[in-house]
Amino acid sequence: MTSPRRLLTAVLLATVLPAAVLPVRADMVDDIDVARVALPDRSEASLAAARREGMRQVLVKLSGTRETLKETSIAQALREAQRYLVGYSYEAGDVPGSPTVRLQYDGDALRALLREAGQPLWTTNRPTVLAWLIGSDGARRRFASPEAAPALRDALGEAFARRGVPLQQPLYDLEDADKLSPGAAWRQSSSALAAASARYRDTEVLAGRVALLSDGHWIGDWRFLDRGRWLVRPVTAGSMAAFVEEGADLAATALAARYAVAGDTSSELRFSILVEGIQAYAQYSNLQSALAAIEVIDRVIPERVTPQQVLLRVESAAQQQQLERIIALDARFVPVSGAVTDGQLHYRWEE
Repeated sequence: MTSPRRLLTAVLLATVLPAAVLPVRADMVDDIDVARVALPDRSEASLAAARREGMRQVLVKLSGTRETLKETSIAQALREAQRYLVGYSYEAGDVPGSPTVRLQYDGDALRALLREAGQPLWTTNRPTVLAWLIGSDGARRRFASPEAAPALRDALGEAFARRGVPLQQPLYDLEDADKLSPGAAWRQSSSALAAASARYRDTEVLAGRVALLSDGHWIGDWRFLDRGRWLVRPVTAGSMAAFVEEGADLAATALAARYAVAGDTSSELRFSILVEGIQAYAQYSNLQSALAAIEVIDRVIPERVTPQQVLLRVESAAQQQQLERIIALDARFVPVSGAVTDGQLHYRWEE
């Protein structure tokens, strides 16, 4: 366990490369309908509070924003969290005698709740964020590697898991050291960060810095490069976990603004998707499954199937440009250059 002195200060860096310029690496989020909540004991009162807190966590993961919790109908539903709970189990907690409860919710019911409330819905295939950490005690700057600051590293992983955002942490090996020096990382050098991040391929870039003050507060700021502009969030937090939560929130909120679809049950859009390269039934089945797995696509209807092309009609709540961004997260869909028209998307299937 790392001592508080070794965690005196740290800087968390992560990057978002503009989706319109470079491909974006994405991963499916596991357990998106699951929350974990620490309990003071196993009493019914503690469990009831945990049910509400767990439901809050899952709703924020599904929508991508904390603002969802301010919606009146959502607040009312939280009072009846038991209705949305599928099951729960206890796990060992970090503190003896204080267990953690794992809560599984009905994801379909919560997605329907969000849509009915007009709240955004974010699909489970999401961009990956790469996080760099470096620390300074005022005299020296060092990267917060697993050996130097495991508690901070673990807190970062937990914060991103709670927001349902895939996280990549660097190897902190000689190749990383060659590309990104402590000084360049501290200065948040864009060129050095880009060079060091390139080996991790198409991840997103967040920059921040934090110091642990003598009174126990963590103070610093977060910066997230969103489509060519920096989003900045100064933070003063009472704990390391709270500070890291703000960084995860900044990244999640920015990405959700790009990929989450507004929950509007009154409108449904129809598009044609033309796909080349389907040469076997297994490929056609995988194509159908890939589109059906996109939560904002309500229906996939085959219109024409030939040995060269498959033409599908999809019904979705997403606008065309947003649907393009969401589909692009699946690398098997390769856009056919210059072939996209209003109301139709054109891809080559590669797997």
